[in-house]
Amino acid sequence: MAPKGETASAEIAGPGGWKARLSGVDTPYIVLGLLMILCTVLILWQIDEQNKARERDAVRFLEAHRTTQNLLGGITRNQMLIIEAVKNSFTAAEEASERVVYVMSLKPADREALKLTMPKSLRKQLADR
Repeated sequence: MAPKGETASAEIAGPGGWKARLSGVDTPYIVLGLLMILCTVLILWQIDEQNKARERDAVRFLEAHRTTQNLLGGITRNQMLIIEAVKNSFTAAEEASERVVYVMSLKPADREALKLTMPKSLRKQLADR
């Protein structure tokens, strides 16, 4: 505090050699108020920067999520094609075995009427029974 009759003053020296001198009874309070405003502005600026960083991270996360969804969708489509191909091959094998069973159940005369010749391996199996 300044002695009675004198006014309080504050002097600020900055880089580059510039100086500022404030004087008056309320000078310390004005400087304190300006520092508080400056701190508030800095805090709000930092909060804004953090929000922008969160938004950038959210956009990156969504892009990564979309890429993962596309990859999983492709894998799922490929699996469905593979399952369909396996199903078709089992169906073809089942039909082929049904034909073999039908042909084996025919009497030799019926086979000859259908002009189906018996392979040697099958003829040998029937003879061994």
